Amino acid sequence: MDRMHDLGPSFVDVTWGAGGSLSHLTCEMVNVAQTVYGLETCMHLTCTDMELDKVDNALHEAYKAGCTNILALRGDPPRDTEKWQAIEGGFRYALDLVGYIKSKYGDHFDIGVAGYPEGCEDEQDPEILMDHLKQKVDAGGTFVVTQ
Repeated sequence: MDRMHDLGPSFVDVTWGAGGSLSHLTCEMVNVAQTVYGLETCMHLTCTDMELDKVDNALHEAYKAGCTNILALRGDPPRDTEKWQAIEGGFRYALDLVGYIKSKYGDHFDIGVAGYPEGCEDEQDPEILMDHLKQKVDAGGTFVVTQ
């Protein structure tokens, strides 16, 4: 992180391990980037294999560190699974995660959402994808990331 800091980035994007498998490292990196280096961070947070208490812990850690940006994603299915599934007590869609973050933290976090201008694996219809994007923005999304 020293070398990255020396390059003077505008912000640091910290991804979430598949299924939250490396969530403790994500939270630690956000904390160090924010509190030690004073770098603006954006922490990714996915729904994949995430129980509510794990989501709450990640959001609390980000909040304590001074992080104000969360990229709320559904996430990819775990590598050993063909199709994405929500876990019991978890979130099914990024829309649900966005609404939850907004209800718990109000305007503290800028919440990023995914947009799919060229379609995605689950849906190719641009009208449906635009509707999904609008729902995420209406629920509290404040910026859109595409890939």
